[in-house]
Amino acid sequence: MNVWKHFRNWVWPKEDPRLLPLGMHQRIITKSEKFDDDTLARIEAKYEAKYVCETCLKTKDGQWINSATAIFYQPDATKIPEGGSHWFGLFFRVDPMAGPDGPRRLMICNAITAVEQDITGIVAENGDIIYSRYRHDYHWSEDKTVMIDGGRNYDRHNMGGPLVTLRIMEDRLIVVRLGGAECVP
Repeated sequence: MNVWKHFRNWVWPKEDPRLLPLGMHQRIITKSEKFDDDTLARIEAKYEAKYVCETCLKTKDGQWINSATAIFYQPDATKIPEGGSHWFGLFFRVDPMAGPDGPRRLMICNAITAVEQDITGIVAENGDIIYSRYRHDYHWSEDKTVMIDGGRNYDRHNMGGPLVTLRIMEDRLIVVRLGGAECVP
């Protein structure tokens, strides 16, 4: 899927230089805090999937979990287990019997709930777009001009830059709304 086609007819607001077409001066920061780049590459190769981002998932009762899950996209429907989706998540679980410092087990799950709702982000002065991955994930931009907190439970930010709406579209996180204006038809 060509993400750039969504921006073809977009008229970019002139009042804020941070609201430029993606790729010019902006980048969505999706660096994993759970896995280093080599580990992500090994996971992608093993599952023939693409790392998308880290965000929280919903529980069965519809509440957002207060921890991040690494989200991957598997485009080949023949490789998806029954009851699964194109998106799977990897996270670590600590054995409750061993206590908080006990051994961690790598878990895999269906990550469809990551796709079902948009994510709020904020644009820093250097063009980076940051977002909060889960409820108490307080994030500052690398240049320290903007912060955001709340994951998908609530939005708290310092109003230092324009807000954006992000959406998982297949194997990437894209901007669908910049400063209140739609980017995707």
